[in-house]
Amino acid sequence: MTERCSTVLNEIKQFADGEDLLKPISLEDLDGKERNQIYNFIETEYCNRIEFEKKSSNYGKNKQVVLMLTKITGKKEVKKAPVQIDDTIVHFFYTHNKLPIAIVNHKFLDYYLDCLDPYFDCRATFAQFLEDIETHETVGKLISHINQIQESILNYISTHPSMKQFQNTRFQQEIDFIKSGIYKTHCTLYTKENHNKLFISVDIIKANYTILNHYHPEIFRNSTSWSDFVNLFCGEKPIHTLLNSKYWRERTLGQAGITPKTNKLAEYFVRKILHEMQTPATDVVLLNNDEVVLQYDPLVLRRLMDNYHGTFFKVIPFRLIKLPQYNYFVKEYFNPPQSVDNDQIAITRCEFKCIPLPFFMQCVKKYEDKPITEIDRKFTIESGHVATLDVSIF
Repeated sequence: MTERCSTVLNEIKQFADGEDLLKPISLEDLDGKERNQIYNFIETEYCNRIEFEKKSSNYGKNKQVVLMLTKITGKKEVKKAPVQIDDTIVHFFYTHNKLPIAIVNHKFLDYYLDCLDPYFDCRATFAQFLEDIETHETVGKLISHINQIQESILNYISTHPSMKQFQNTRFQQEIDFIKSGIYKTHCTLYTKENHNKLFISVDIIKANYTILNHYHPEIFRNSTSWSDFVNLFCGEKPIHTLLNSKYWRERTLGQAGITPKTNKLAEYFVRKILHEMQTPATDVVLLNNDEVVLQYDPLVLRRLMDNYHGTFFKVIPFRLIKLPQYNYFVKEYFNPPQSVDNDQIAITRCEFKCIPLPFFMQCVKKYEDKPITEIDRKFTIESGHVATLDVSIF
């Protein structure tokens, strides 16, 4: 960015913070790319606060371009048109919230939101998404702003001096601990023999972020959470689509190149719990990166809750349900204080596992013991066309 471009940006900021309602700013000596940067800056940072109009005049061979800035006061508010939901909006929402929807068609949106809301809280998430679009006027501007913020965050993290230190650290002690332990990566959880059995899950919350923050909180400006850190880059109004998106968090930290190392360190922290608890290897039914699943034992659960559950680890018991005919499963989570009688457990939330995307909706209906409709049998094939199974898989 040139010095002249920086000067113009500072003039805009001063105008936004000042009392003047109108201000002309010369764009002389700025090329087309820099002018577009100025326009995008106003649209994203001062949406609904500042309007601008480009004016040009010719004096002989010289062309002068002036940007007329106008404050939007209470008497002159931008009228927000209702968001027109189309397939582009639906695709962006599904993708960036990792919703298991087999087709992208705005006509079916309400149906999918209703069916999946008990498991993904997607109604509230979609409402926040629409608010973000309204704030930015169009989904294109929202995506553009999110991309700019993500680029800023990625640049900040990647160039932070502590990031280089983290990347250069070998963590030999942690690696040696993993190699010398009796616990090996494996999964014997998702089998028909485990149907209706109780287990305990222990996993690292937002593993990539949590582990890097554990070693170098200064990289995240000592923020109390990932959302708080991201919000520092959002400007005046939070962008919920960005703050709450697992997709954007994983993408940003993945592009920062920390995933291989944080995955290995996650193994260390999880195995360290097993070692400290003196857990028999035979009680471990799943061990993979940042998660371990143990056979249910109320005493073990209490020790885990008392000593590990918090901001780093999440400890939660669940019952595993196998759906008929296939190795498709549902994890039914419940709160620790509740009874462990299988017939009396009050389920707090559910998670579907090992289910191919084309069959997801059918599995939801089967689990809920509801009729499987034609929409549930629809899915997208490689060509992009929508296919419909003649009959249910169940």
